[in-house]
Amino acid sequence: MSDDAARSLRIGLLQLADSAPVMVARAFGLFARHGIAAEIAVEPSWANLADKLTWGMLDAAVMFAPLAIITATGARGRAVPLHLAQPLSRGGNMIVLRGERSASFAAWARGLGRLPRIAVVHIHSTHHLILRRFLATQGVEPENGIELLVMPPVNIVEALEAGEIDGFCAGAPWGAEAIGRSLGFEIAGSRHLVPGHLEKSLFVAASWLDADPSRLARLGHALREARALCADPANHNDIAALLTAPIAEGGLGLPLGATASAFAADLQSGERLDFRPVEPVTVQDLAWQLSDMRRLGWMADDALPFALIEPAPLP
Repeated sequence: MSDDAARSLRIGLLQLADSAPVMVARAFGLFARHGIAAEIAVEPSWANLADKLTWGMLDAAVMFAPLAIITATGARGRAVPLHLAQPLSRGGNMIVLRGERSASFAAWARGLGRLPRIAVVHIHSTHHLILRRFLATQGVEPENGIELLVMPPVNIVEALEAGEIDGFCAGAPWGAEAIGRSLGFEIAGSRHLVPGHLEKSLFVAASWLDADPSRLARLGHALREARALCADPANHNDIAALLTAPIAEGGLGLPLGATASAFAADLQSGERLDFRPVEPVTVQDLAWQLSDMRRLGWMADDALPFALIEPAPLP
């Protein structure tokens, strides 16, 4: 047996509510039930996570497709063959602006008396693409209408409170947390701009999968079961408690109220994450991201640099 076949699956993720399926698969024993030895590493930023995946310090990552594409193609410095092993979540991103609600983005921006400082969590992110789509609806050119900053999602609410940024686009629970602390208001989100879009998936290094192809089906079944648990309202309190526990105790240290709102089945406003295990992912799921990435010069064509894995039966 090779070293790759014997070792645990080292999964990197960030402090985000849509890391829930991986956290649930570990905490509820689903990885173990399906014979997957998994280790979870909570990373401080998307750059850290992508670097570790690139250099073999992680075998898998909960990641959005644009960063996975950039990582797989070697645009960050070294190509890493990847597989999209399992979709995990849809939607959930929110654009929040500091202060009181205005009639329009332009009216809000005029009140600042300077270019708005708007943060995204990574340059190569769904959040950046969604922000650009929103700005286009407002007639704002991102290159000269805002000052774009990049910061880890876990730091973004504190930066808003400190006045270091004027707004952001980030995933749950950080938009709801900012609004719950009366720091700002939501002006748009996933449901307005790209309803139901694929957000996070588990991308796995080909080297780990190739070492023992039989475990791919087991990994997929564990995560589909976890997604079904995440989608069931009967489990939401338990899952929120898991995600809000300290990292040292196996959680993610997320704020409770904002995290619970991301799972709320009857949410009338704001973004709700969708974990329903609908299969499989198709190129159409990624078409808008691929089109926007090509238009921005992030990739030469619309060809995917990783495999979309079909659901497989258990051996």
